[in-house]
Amino acid sequence: MEQPNLDQEFSTVNATKSKFPIKKVAIGVVGLAVLVAGLGVGLYLVRQNQDIESGATRTPHDVTCPITATDTLQVYSFGGYGVRGDKEGTIGPIPSNILPGEYKITLVAADLGHPGADSQPNESYYVKFYNASNAEIAQSGKTPDLPDQDQVITSVVNGSITFNENVTGITAIHADWQNSNSVNSIHPVCIGIEKLSEKVTLQCNNVKVYDKDFNLLTSGQLKSLSAGDQIKVAVSGGASSGSFDKAQFTINGVQRPEVSSKKSGTQEIYDEYTIPDGVTQFTIKAQIHHKEENKWL
Repeated sequence: MEQPNLDQEFSTVNATKSKFPIKKVAIGVVGLAVLVAGLGVGLYLVRQNQDIESGATRTPHDVTCPITATDTLQVYSFGGYGVRGDKEGTIGPIPSNILPGEYKITLVAADLGHPGADSQPNESYYVKFYNASNAEIAQSGKTPDLPDQDQVITSVVNGSITFNENVTGITAIHADWQNSNSVNSIHPVCIGIEKLSEKVTLQCNNVKVYDKDFNLLTSGQLKSLSAGDQIKVAVSGGASSGSFDKAQFTINGVQRPEVSSKKSGTQEIYDEYTIPDGVTQFTIKAQIHHKEENKWL
């Protein structure tokens, strides 16, 4: 009986078996490639969907702030991004440096999609003001709804608002944020914060009568005055700020020229007067002028 060639048989078997793992590995590599490709497409679609959602309001607009800064008017921009009633409802806080005081607040809003097919009745926003500790210290009024036929609106939302401490941050907030499922998108453009003049309290004090050496005269001494006597009539004013620079007296119905001389060491403005013949009674009226307010009292 012929003996089998064991080397040839084992060689044939090994060669035959080796074909299967090679095929399985090849199939596995293809499967992995398909999985990786599918994951890439999935990630791209997710990213694309996120870009579409955020792009609706987070694409900057092309509106220039119409408010011009001055010595008493600060202007802050919100970066051109939008807010919506259903999501992405806030922008900020943006850094600011506003000292305590009384201010007028102006807000500018825009929607370059106007006029559009859909009416959005609540395209409005307001702002909150924060201190250095990020605590809210004040809130502005709301802008009116942007009319469907307009693209930009400028509104004074607070004729007067008072800050009792420094404002270091400002946040723009959609007027219907977290209260609506509708879009009602609006672009907060900028805010104007104008310092209002301080209200000055003014008053005119009583008239004083002195002799020629600035000795204050009593009522009895006034009655004893006679023709030729020289007196000084003086008046002062009170003000919460600023100063008085001149005065004008009317004696017995006759208005005298304006004067600006002040009694030494005081803010009393005086006029020199000589008692005329035949005068026994005096009526003295005085006006005093506030320099900064340019006002007579």
